Amino acid sequence: MAKKIDIQYLEQRYVALEKEIANASLHRRVDDPADDLRVADLKYRKLIIADEIEQHRRTVEHLAMN
Repeated sequence: MAKKIDIQYLEQRYVALEKEIANASLHRRVDDPADDLRVADLKYRKLIIADEIEQHRRTVEHLAMN
């Protein structure tokens, strides 16, 4: 049960990061490398969360099979 809650939390975090990336991209200044780094950092964090979601899903599936 805890894993399903973890997945839900991570999915919410993933969606929040997507919105944050979209917002940061819209307000990004072309001549400011700091803005590029911020967007890159957000995308990296989103990727990490996507990996965690997949890992939790595999764990839940594995536990359900046993």
